[in-house]
Amino acid sequence: METANLSSNPEIAPRAVEKVYDKKYAPLYKAVRHGDLEDVMKFLEAHPEGVNAIISEIGETALHVAVTFEHLHIVKELVHKMQEGDLEWRNQFGETAFATAACTGIIEMAKCMIEKNRNLPMIPANNGSLPVTKAVHRNKKEMARYLYSVTRLEELVLEKGYLGASLVQECFLAGAIDFTLDLVRRCPGLAIAMNGSKVTLLWSLSNKPSKFPSGCRLLFWERWIYNWIQIELATATKDIRIDMERSNAIESNDMTSIAEVFNLIYGVTSSIRDGLSVVKDESRNTALHMAALLAPSEQLNRIPGAALQMQRELQWFKEVKHVMSPTKYESVNTSYKTARQLFIEQHMDLRKDGENWMKQNATSNTIVAALVVTIMFAVSFTVPGGNDQSTGYPIFQDHKLFKLFIISDATSLFSSTTSLLMFLGILTSRYAEDDFLKSLPNKLIIGLSMMFISIATMMITFSTAISIMFPGKLWINILVIVFACVPISSFVWLQFPLLIEVCLSTYGPGIFKRNRKRWF
Repeated sequence: METANLSSNPEIAPRAVEKVYDKKYAPLYKAVRHGDLEDVMKFLEAHPEGVNAIISEIGETALHVAVTFEHLHIVKELVHKMQEGDLEWRNQFGETAFATAACTGIIEMAKCMIEKNRNLPMIPANNGSLPVTKAVHRNKKEMARYLYSVTRLEELVLEKGYLGASLVQECFLAGAIDFTLDLVRRCPGLAIAMNGSKVTLLWSLSNKPSKFPSGCRLLFWERWIYNWIQIELATATKDIRIDMERSNAIESNDMTSIAEVFNLIYGVTSSIRDGLSVVKDESRNTALHMAALLAPSEQLNRIPGAALQMQRELQWFKEVKHVMSPTKYESVNTSYKTARQLFIEQHMDLRKDGENWMKQNATSNTIVAALVVTIMFAVSFTVPGGNDQSTGYPIFQDHKLFKLFIISDATSLFSSTTSLLMFLGILTSRYAEDDFLKSLPNKLIIGLSMMFISIATMMITFSTAISIMFPGKLWINILVIVFACVPISSFVWLQFPLLIEVCLSTYGPGIFKRNRKRWF
């Protein structure tokens, strides 16, 4: 049987592996597997050609086996004895020993091979995966950072095939957003480039709304802190390089960077926008069709209230639609449904739940608003101290607090009336899908805001009336004011978080935080 003295040509067909495999190298395989460097060196002294020989049935050399079993000391000795081209030999799966090292996460092992042959990071396996792609897939973060720093940019561009597309997809799916962002910034074409599975990065983005800030519901003060976090991005150079120490500042689950990826895709030339229309799966679903699908329940449950969930779904759909070519809005899939029709079908139950949620909130708040209107209307005709029987004017009209009493009473009456009308408007709305985007949230915002003002001014009216009726009784006035704060605090505790949430969802910076005209 022929000895496995390999050439440096990496294109040797994997089918020829069985023809060059010789069982006489079984002792070498055993010694390498067990990490016995002394036996390995003795065998190679007797059989020098064994350093490049096939010693396993899947076409592995001694270096492949040493890397697989993570014997760094043996790897160093074998690399020292091998020629530069010998390191490019690929096993039956098309993997070099360097690609196998990428999966182990041992950076020193990869470094010693790169010092011998700097082309190793650019040699893909049979499935089109570069070593850095394998490291990302195996969640070997430090190894991935190192391999990313030694992978040349020109090997990842669109013209070289789908190597770059596979890498950027793997980085996104694995949560390595620092790599994803850097790749899209350097090679914008990767945003719509298809990988081996005919999937693009933008398609994955449209199918992963949970990757954005909208998918993680923070309290308003937490969101404020989050928005102040600054992320320093790498600058463009000829080759792909990342400062390994500085890159640690960019967390792999950073949602701001994910939004930046989408912003970069949006800002690329019109050719990329046109490319979105041809990104389809086997069912001829475009990216817009995928955005029309109902989000997973674990994501929706992070958003308080079915109406706000429906609003977020509409916002996601509108954002994806905005970056697509208008000529493709009416594209149909294999079920002959447009993206809009698919959205309505998928969100039918959520729309009904949103309608019920809105009506329940409006009904309960309508009762409170009507009660405040009744009370404040009556108060305006029963002022503290009554009226002068001869003139009909209020007795305390010249009191310095009386003006505050009248102003707060009128403010409470007008604001509660406005709140009542807004909630009645919610109850009589048609509840179409697009109403959840702007119309219904606006009415809810106005209604809750006016309700808060009416309750606060009602308490001011009451406290002022007590102060007018008991002048000089400081302890009574303080006690009344303290107790008057209780209903105001209760409203803030119960309803104010919802008001803030609706305001941020409706008038906030949007899902991708772009400075552009809103879609409504």
